[in-house]
Amino acid sequence: MHLAIDTSQSACAVAILDPASQTVLASDIADLGRGHAEHLMPQIRAVLDSCKISVDQLTKIGAVCGPGSFTGLRVGLAAARGLALALDIDCVGVPALPVLAQQAVAQSTDVDHIFVVQDARRDQAFCQLFDAAGTPVGAAGCFKLDTVESLLPAGPTLIVGSGAELVCSTHSNPDRSPQTALTSGIADIEVVAHMVAGLDRESSPPIALYLRTADAKVQTGFAVERQSA
Repeated sequence: MHLAIDTSQSACAVAILDPASQTVLASDIADLGRGHAEHLMPQIRAVLDSCKISVDQLTKIGAVCGPGSFTGLRVGLAAARGLALALDIDCVGVPALPVLAQQAVAQSTDVDHIFVVQDARRDQAFCQLFDAAGTPVGAAGCFKLDTVESLLPAGPTLIVGSGAELVCSTHSNPDRSPQTALTSGIADIEVVAHMVAGLDRESSPPIALYLRTADAKVQTGFAVERQSA
């Protein structure tokens, strides 16, 4: 059985997938805002119990690896790696932007591309371009909001993610004809679980994908007083 974890945003979500039947046996999502570290392990236990599966029946674990909340990513990845190490099973990282692209595939009829835009705040956005089938066309990156429109491809494009409305409200090029959907930018934990099944550690290691440096900076400009022994 495969365990999927997502603590990359305000929600704390887990799911159990049976890889043989590609069926999600159980899932749970709690929109916490904060407190993921205290909530996650009891949540995993509850989901396992709900489908009568013991932790030693897990054969693979995956966690959303970003981009997303710095603290949230560390919580989910630490839990996934710790459990995988204890159980001696595979552990993978699931990139967040491809998850949103896969969620949009069903709505991508009559478009050439899917453009995922997640609001990164500070007038920035995490962006990645996909074809209509959800296959990446380019690498993910962090861009200034006023430059995001220049990344849009020619032709009809489905723009998704929490930053979709920000892009469409400033969009001015009629040749690109964007469409908008899925503006919440929240990953579906069941989609994450299905993606875990198709990933391997070599190509998708459980390492945080931040795409930009942390907000916190090391303080400078003051002297450290040494105490005499």
